[in-house]
Amino acid sequence: MALIGPDGPIAVTGVSRLTDTQYEIAFDPQSTAGNYQLVVGPNIVDSSGNAMDQDGDGVNGESVEDRFVVDFTSVQFAAQFDFGTPTSAVEAGYIQVTPSDLYSASAGYGYVNSSVQSVTRLGGTLMTYDLHYAAGLTFEVDVPNSVYDVELTVGDLGPYAHELMAVSFEGVAVDVVSTLAGEVLTLEYSGVTVNDGQLTLSMQDQGGFDSNVVLNGLSVTWVGEDITAPRVIGSTPEGDIEDRVDQITLTFNKPIDSSSFTTSDVVALSGPNGSIAVDAVNQLSENQFEIVFAEQSSGGDYSYEVGPDILDLNGRPLDQDQDGVLGEVGEDAYLGGFTILPFTAKYDFGLFYSPVETGYLQVTPSTLYSSTLGFGYLGGSVRAVDRSAGTAMSRDIHYSGELNFAADVPDGLYEVTLHIGDQGPYAHEQMAVFLEGVQVDIVSTAPGELRTVTYSSVSVTDSQLQIRLQDVGGPDVNVVLACLEIVTEPSGAGTSGLANYSSGSQLAQRSEGSLIEEPIRNFERIGGKAVELLRRTSSTVARDVVFGKAYQEPNDSIRFNDEDLFAVLYRRRSLDTESKGSAIEELLMSIDAVMEQELDELQPVY
Repeated sequence: MALIGPDGPIAVTGVSRLTDTQYEIAFDPQSTAGNYQLVVGPNIVDSSGNAMDQDGDGVNGESVEDRFVVDFTSVQFAAQFDFGTPTSAVEAGYIQVTPSDLYSASAGYGYVNSSVQSVTRLGGTLMTYDLHYAAGLTFEVDVPNSVYDVELTVGDLGPYAHELMAVSFEGVAVDVVSTLAGEVLTLEYSGVTVNDGQLTLSMQDQGGFDSNVVLNGLSVTWVGEDITAPRVIGSTPEGDIEDRVDQITLTFNKPIDSSSFTTSDVVALSGPNGSIAVDAVNQLSENQFEIVFAEQSSGGDYSYEVGPDILDLNGRPLDQDQDGVLGEVGEDAYLGGFTILPFTAKYDFGLFYSPVETGYLQVTPSTLYSSTLGFGYLGGSVRAVDRSAGTAMSRDIHYSGELNFAADVPDGLYEVTLHIGDQGPYAHEQMAVFLEGVQVDIVSTAPGELRTVTYSSVSVTDSQLQIRLQDVGGPDVNVVLACLEIVTEPSGAGTSGLANYSSGSQLAQRSEGSLIEEPIRNFERIGGKAVELLRRTSSTVARDVVFGKAYQEPNDSIRFNDEDLFAVLYRRRSLDTESKGSAIEELLMSIDAVMEQELDELQPVY
């Protein structure tokens, strides 16, 4: 069997039996006008096994003579209409339309509304000298479902202009046309798709001095069935973005059947934290849809897979790889993705004339927080000094008895790094660090020392990170701050026990993950007793942690503040996280026990 058309061989997709003597040959729809030829046989046999004898010469199955050959011609659908009065002459090859021609199935064309009038003018052609007019008109033509080119002739050879005439096909606005007095225009519209067996033309006056639309002629030409398969031609977001995301917008190359695109068609959606549930799929326009899900802010790569069983209005699934084979699992699914870049904010604290570290935002003592700026001080008296030595980051600092700074950030987990210290000849003791209202550290710096401390897994749930430095003792009454860095915590960072604090960090975290919110104040009274109690514990790990620093004085003479004890705790940083967390938990429990009982004077010897 062979089927050939004007574009070459045509693949036969199936043969179906209708009756004992009747069969149906199926193939893909053909839209090209021209000559077609079908050749069948000769090796088709009857129930007795006899091959075809198409030429009736008694010799069955001859390779050429006994084939069945049929030729047919496909012509384009075309309909042309001339709009005029009942007595007007009609353009050759056109169908006459008068104001009284209302639509009927038998005629296959006509007006839907009956308020149309007609008039003839002097001059012009048989097409242009007469016209129909009305404030609005709707004309319908029965046509096979397919794609058409449409040509309109509109205008008036008389002394009347016609402004702002809106043109729609199939309910979709395509144009707004105006004509001058004595002017007639020919307008062409390509690719008008009909899916309901009827082409509908609507025209409506939208303003201007004249209140009528005008129509002289209509030509409808078939250009072929719409056999273009749907596919995704655009998506947002894509590439690298710096914002939170809660939806993906997909744009298709043609209208999509909205009932065929549901949450189940989003085969996969995942990010750096794993799979993401799809909440809804919403239609935005005939060819644009949005996929909705919970807001995502974690930095990293996101990917998704959609389809392929998303259908166009003719029931065709996706052909994303454009190979002509529709709906292939894998090959015809749309694969998309984007990357949320880690949030990063860097601030250099100094005077307004001081140099600013590259890549950092300048903060001066007068930088007060505003939602427009997105960062700044929350109040208080802040002063600054430039030591004229060191880098742009270290040479200048802000100082006060208390600093309260806020920065707008997306909700999530962050690594917060503070550069604390003074290049000048001043020490700054016992500077308490609070993040989101929770004390996380007490830092002291020697004269000329700049200390870098980093705090991991800092949780922000109110879209604003608040940082407070407060002086809690020592000869110097000020806290100091040179720089601040806020970075989205990498996916998978952090621990289930002890916090990931870098060098210079001195505050422990309970093993269940909650920070010690109230620092132990009275170490001068109970410190030695706690150390001795831990010396006698059976936990070698706990003893190693505590005894990183030796005390050889009588207990009553042991005097050390909270910073000293925290330094002891972190003396052995080589311990793994689990062991250190367990040891510090034991230490805290032991200190609690000391606080609840009076012990005899101890004199530890190490």
